Amino acid sequence: MDDSNKGFDKGLMLTVTVLFLIGLLLIASAIHVQDGASPKRLFVQSFSFLIGSTFIYFFKLINYDELKKYAKPIYIFSIISMLLVYIPGLGVERGGARGWIDLRFIDFQPIEIAKLGCIVVFAKYLEKNIGKLNTLAELFKAALIPMPIILLLMAQPDFGGAMVFFCIIFGMVFAAGIDLKLLFKIGAVSILLLPIIYNYVLPLVLRPYQMQRLTSFFSSSSSTTDGGYQVFRSLVAIASGGIFGKGPFSGSQNNLGFLSVSDSDFIFAVLGEEYGVIGMFIVIALYFYMLYKMVQIASTAIDTYGSLIVVGVLSMFIYQFLQNIGMALSIMPVTGLPLPFVSYGGSSMMMSMLAIGLVQNVATKRRRINF
Repeated sequence: MDDSNKGFDKGLMLTVTVLFLIGLLLIASAIHVQDGASPKRLFVQSFSFLIGSTFIYFFKLINYDELKKYAKPIYIFSIISMLLVYIPGLGVERGGARGWIDLRFIDFQPIEIAKLGCIVVFAKYLEKNIGKLNTLAELFKAALIPMPIILLLMAQPDFGGAMVFFCIIFGMVFAAGIDLKLLFKIGAVSILLLPIIYNYVLPLVLRPYQMQRLTSFFSSSSSTTDGGYQVFRSLVAIASGGIFGKGPFSGSQNNLGFLSVSDSDFIFAVLGEEYGVIGMFIVIALYFYMLYKMVQIASTAIDTYGSLIVVGVLSMFIYQFLQNIGMALSIMPVTGLPLPFVSYGGSSMMMSMLAIGLVQNVATKRRRINF
């Protein structure tokens, strides 16, 4: 175990911890004006971080390569966890999507389990098929692994969650060496089919309010719609923060209740209003450093399986980071994805820490290369 500690990436762990502490401060600011708000959320967030930290310690004691033996049970468990939301009295609906399990003390999102389960299982498949992803048939066979989970997400419906999976799969397939010509052809066809998908496919799988959010994103009068109004208030909050911000607990847009889901979806707006451009720059810089450390670990992994696991986690965090900040800045549609390690959410925090645990496990076994 002493040898494994040598490879443990302290810089990555420190960055995650700092993001958590910043998030705790922002959550406290976001909820202090809410009706019925209590320290419970701060406790849940802190407790989830501590539980997640134990996950990281646990993964230091095992070899990630052992996960291959349990790929099938992990995959089945991921599917079953997604189906549990449909059990009356157990599954609950939040924000129009039936994607939570009521554990009494916390509402848990099975998608968080499915993300990591899919990464572990898909990495095993790709490792065996390196260099073979050069035909549509092979690519279709690979897509059959995440497809059941994506379809279950669309049925909830959770469009944002489905997009996370698409990005995870794309990142891992790209790292596994997909034929770039094939990738270009698929991209070209997808662009051509966008009008059909937007006008005829998405209305069948998304609820009216979700379609309204997408429509408002492309509309010049988006501030008159629900999703557009949220983004409009977010932009007002960020703009009013200026360079240095208004100070902790002093954001007028948040204090007056104009920011929707300010402790989660639009927590970046709270950051911008209270800590200004400097605060936003610091947080974004921390994320870039975190992602950079993961790139280092992926590139120095001792095997393809470990590298693909890290790429999957990296792709997951990249999309969630860009999506959450992007919707606060009106450059991405509103989907309700949390900002990793910063937004409130017990299940998101625990599973994000578990993801870091997987990455750290790969780090402790990697080649000793200094950057």
